[in-house]
Amino acid sequence: MKHFRFPFPQARVSDVIYNAANQSFEATVTLYENNTAVKHACTVPAPITMSFKDATHRLIAQARRQQKTPSGLRARMAPLHPAPRPEPEFNPVRILRRWSHSGFLRRRIA
Repeated sequence: MKHFRFPFPQARVSDVIYNAANQSFEATVTLYENNTAVKHACTVPAPITMSFKDATHRLIAQARRQQKTPSGLRARMAPLHPAPRPEPEFNPVRILRRWSHSGFLRRRIA
């Protein structure tokens, strides 16, 4: 049995709607760069007769243009593979200080 490796998508278009008031296609386009997902809000003025394929290509192109400019509306997601947290260092003095300030040791001694 062969195992196929599917390529990681470079862009994903979701929630495509046609805004009849503005006569434009609107969508959220997610671009992936360095294990980070960046979402862009995009709108493309076009007639309703435009094919879905052409609209998505234009939305992705607009998201890539927004990616190059810092003023675009975007949201960064957490990295896909977060860095592991370092293990906390065991420090008995810090634990005793915390207990003494909370009154735990004073109640035990008295």
